[in-house]
Amino acid sequence: LSVGDHAFQAKANERMKQLMSRSRLMVMVSHGMESIVNMCNRAILLQQGTIVTAGEPSEVVKAYLDSIAPTNAAHPVGGLIDSTVAVEQVPEAEPVPVG
Repeated sequence: LSVGDHAFQAKANERMKQLMSRSRLMVMVSHGMESIVNMCNRAILLQQGTIVTAGEPSEVVKAYLDSIAPTNAAHPVGGLIDSTVAVEQVPEAEPVPVG
C-alpha cells in the first residue's frame, strides 16, 4: 500500500476500502503504521507468534513503536537491550591478521 507514486497509492487504498466494505473479516499484515491506523478497526501485535497486545490500532502501534525504541544504549535493530549482561561476559573479538 505504500509503494508507487501518489496516484497509485490512492488507487490501491480505494481498492482496499472497497474490499473491506464487502468483507466480514480481512487480515492485513503490515509494518506500515499509518496504514494500520487508517484502515484497521482492530490490531494485534505479535512477537514470535505470541500476542503481545490487541485492541485499538493507534494503541497497538504505540506499543509496537515503544517495543522497538532503543533504550539506554544504541542497538542496531532497536528493541529492548538486556541490561543484565555484564561487559565482562562479552567475548573480545579475535584479531584479524593483515597481509
